[in-house]
Amino acid sequence: VATATFLSNCQAFVAPHRQDHRGKAPAVFTSSKESVPSCIESPVLKQVYPFMIKHMEEYGNPNIPLGNSHGRQCETLRRLQVQQKLTPEEVSLLQDLGFRFDSLEDVYEKVDFNEMFQRILSYKDEYEAQGYQIPKKFARDPELGAYVTGLRRLGPAGVDPAHALALEEIGFVWKSNRKCGSKFMTQWRVIRDRVQAEGDDVLQEQDIQKWVQAQRDANISETRGHYMAQLFGSEWRNQS
Repeated sequence: VATATFLSNCQAFVAPHRQDHRGKAPAVFTSSKESVPSCIESPVLKQVYPFMIKHMEEYGNPNIPLGNSHGRQCETLRRLQVQQKLTPEEVSLLQDLGFRFDSLEDVYEKVDFNEMFQRILSYKDEYEAQGYQIPKKFARDPELGAYVTGLRRLGPAGVDPAHALALEEIGFVWKSNRKCGSKFMTQWRVIRDRVQAEGDDVLQEQDIQKWVQAQRDANISETRGHYMAQLFGSEWRNQS
């Protein structure tokens, strides 16, 4: 009940700041402490939230670019989300505002390779029987799980050659033997396998097109969007 109340409070607060049909948020920003929703616990989010709302008024989105302290705080929020250090209510609040979180591929670009390399080695030392099969949702180190998943999606050709060589030398496995059991990935694999066996014509079947439309309507994550683009092209969201 408490979570629902917090979320309701956040949603009620976000509503006045939603973008209008021209992509601009209504001019309701104030710099007072009362402008910060009570559901926010993160000190970083508390500090930058009013400036994100002001950025929405001026530019139509809360994604303050790098170049000042507020932009750096937005980058910190993205890393905190990967590390699962934001509450579900805070993540939902930011998503409702249109805040852009990092994709798993972005994590590789933004996090120090040497630091993550040592954490990969530490995982191998602790979980020797599992080798380098680090799960995507690794509760003890969510950032490591996200980082390794991003590495595998990029592949050895998509990362810095020196990084690829270092990973090859320790026997890093570029293909995980784990499989996501979500309904989305189960259906995605069925369609992928049919395309490989029968060709692209299967993508035009009514049932598959209904599934694609359902993904458009669901406003799926950027990560799932990458999967959709692999099968249906980069403009899949705009097709009908």
